[in-house]
Amino acid sequence: MIDLDIQGSLEWVVGLKAFVDGGKFPFYEIAQALQQTKMKMNYKGFRIKSVAAMGILAGAAPRKQEPYIIDKPFVMWVSRPTLNKPLLVGYFNKDVWKNPDGLEM
Repeated sequence: MIDLDIQGSLEWVVGLKAFVDGGKFPFYEIAQALQQTKMKMNYKGFRIKSVAAMGILAGAAPRKQEPYIIDKPFVMWVSRPTLNKPLLVGYFNKDVWKNPDGLEM
């Protein structure tokens, strides 16, 4: 039987920035990030729940620009200067192009 509840800081994500206007200045920056994971297990089975919360600093609103239209499969990567490898690299083909009806997961 297990009843686990772990809480902690996601320090590696603090400082990540989203840039706008060609990368001239950061628009959003993650100021703090926390995670909590719970696991309960008994003879019938188990359940795991995990949640992350982030505090974000926002800059001034960027100038209005025309939308960037993606109409072909694309590669996207998310990197951080302090890491040797990207956090995410993905190839997104049209078979996964769907409206997620919000960003809840």
